[in-house]
Amino acid sequence: MSMPYSTELRNLIDQAFDLADHQQREVNSLHLFLASLIVSPNSVMALLQSMGFSEGHFLPLLSPRFHEEPSLADGVLDFAERAARSHGSRQVDGLHMLFGILQQKDSLAYRLLVEAHIPIEDLYSNLSADIHTRTLFHSSPHPSSRKTGLPREMFQSGEPDSERRA
Repeated sequence: MSMPYSTELRNLIDQAFDLADHQQREVNSLHLFLASLIVSPNSVMALLQSMGFSEGHFLPLLSPRFHEEPSLADGVLDFAERAARSHGSRQVDGLHMLFGILQQKDSLAYRLLVEAHIPIEDLYSNLSADIHTRTLFHSSPHPSSRKTGLPREMFQSGEPDSERRA
């Protein structure tokens, strides 16, 4: 049984699909990460800013990237859900998505973090602390009952945007 996605994560995923559609590509991990630099406010952006990083650290590094297997984007969200479960969260959110990115070392998003000289170990430590704190103090006792997780086939198919979000 999959966990519900927070409103924040649904907004990030919607933005990732918009970015991918604009490039006429399938959603990949980089789209998921870049969405966290665009959708404001969100927990990923707040964490990066608390560490002294902003979109200005990443945007100059963007260039045409190599293809990424759609399974890596699926893997990001799978790891995100595992992280949410292991921390006792009621929903999967943006911080869990960032955790998923950090687990996919072959992903474009992870490579961008490395190229931007983000201290991965520090990011992981801060991320773990923030997830733990949010779970203890900010977890909604009544998350949306609507299951909002995207089916795997949405990352792997060429469905029109309107069908994906329905």
